Amino acid sequence: MTEMESKMLYDQRPKIIPESLTFGMMMCSAVRYALGRMTYITGTTCDFITPLVPYLDMSALQNINKDITDHAEMNQLGMDIDRVKWLKLRSEIQKEIAFRKG
Repeated sequence: MTEMESKMLYDQRPKIIPESLTFGMMMCSAVRYALGRMTYITGTTCDFITPLVPYLDMSALQNINKDITDHAEMNQLGMDIDRVKWLKLRSEIQKEIAFRKG
């Protein structure tokens, strides 16, 4: 493959647009996959999503907030270290929701 062909393939890759509806849905999916698991994916998911909270649409924020809250009420957030991460993410999401509602 030539350098030009390689560049053309690179330019054709899908772009991630944080403000898109699809992005929010994928973040909800990641949270739902990781909630309650006791693996590295929990921390990775929380660490990935936390700085992106301002870019999520309101629907994604509300869904993730509800998912974390529901799992917390059932004591299903995983290990203690995971619980801390989930609650921190939920706190950031709740701040963003409050900010947007004014």
